[in-house]
Amino acid sequence: MAASRILPLAVPEIISYPHISYAMSVLSLAPEGVDWVFSNYVQLCMLDHGSTVEMRYFIPNADLFPFPGLFGTQHIRRDWILRYCPSFVDFVRFSIDREFYVWTFVDEYYIPGTRSYRNQSFEHSIMIHGYDDERREFHISGYLESQRYMQSTLAYDAAELGFTEMCVPENHYANNTHLLTRSANGYEFKTHWIMEQLTDYGRARPSDVRMEIFEERKECPYYWGIGVIDGLQEKLRQHMRGGTFVDHRPFFILLEHKKTMNRRIAYMADHGHFVFSDAVRDGYREIESKAQTILNLELKYLMTRENRYLTQMIERLGGLREAESQTIEQMLAQYERHDQRRKEG
Repeated sequence: MAASRILPLAVPEIISYPHISYAMSVLSLAPEGVDWVFSNYVQLCMLDHGSTVEMRYFIPNADLFPFPGLFGTQHIRRDWILRYCPSFVDFVRFSIDREFYVWTFVDEYYIPGTRSYRNQSFEHSIMIHGYDDERREFHISGYLESQRYMQSTLAYDAAELGFTEMCVPENHYANNTHLLTRSANGYEFKTHWIMEQLTDYGRARPSDVRMEIFEERKECPYYWGIGVIDGLQEKLRQHMRGGTFVDHRPFFILLEHKKTMNRRIAYMADHGHFVFSDAVRDGYREIESKAQTILNLELKYLMTRENRYLTQMIERLGGLREAESQTIEQMLAQYERHDQRRKEG
């Protein structure tokens, strides 16, 4: 084995979920991977679990489905690694030497820089992309200080303890380690697919019926597309009545969704795919600003527990929905006119 090796990582566009950011940081190393990223992550859905809500991007997960630019995902059970490998450290070094990124789970009680370090046991994922035998440390990405996505280093001994001492039930998802490696599979940017997703989003239509193979049995109510804003307003009203609790995470994803849309619009123009009007570009920048204000109000509420901030959020969510709905209709109309001219000419 080499004394050290570090596999490259890109900065992911989306950092709200580990299963998205880890895969995205690898596939975005190639231009085709960036094409794939900006061709997707348009549709949102929100699950209403009653006491909590869960906001999601509607797209298959890289740990379950093959993505362009990744050579599938290999899964290895934790007990197999513990049984057949000399150590977790040796397993990781062996994998990285063969150009596999190691996406695994550890007990954060042993991981410096995390909120749970020396405080409580909590299983969470990290992705290891390099090692240094001289310094006896791994190069990792994960959700460390203040649970923010970042790259850092982790001592071999801490990684070994975090992996071997983690205690979870037999069928728990944290018992799986995923190995990612790059492939030469290409992808062509798909403007029409973006607009199809945007149609579903703007009209609050469910997208799971497009491919019934991916359709899940729904055990709780779903909100789709721009309708997630309606769902958030209703959950905030329930929150004020003491019937539920809405934390900051769905509002962070809402903001991230608007930021990504602005970067997508710029990317499409810069790469000659499609140029939207100044009104659309200005409109989505204003939509991002509105989403940022709403997140700020949520953070103020969490610090003060004053319901007046929730009231302001409900009102501003209505303004956000109206502005985004109008801007999306402009985008769809502009693309439809362009597509019609292309077919006629």
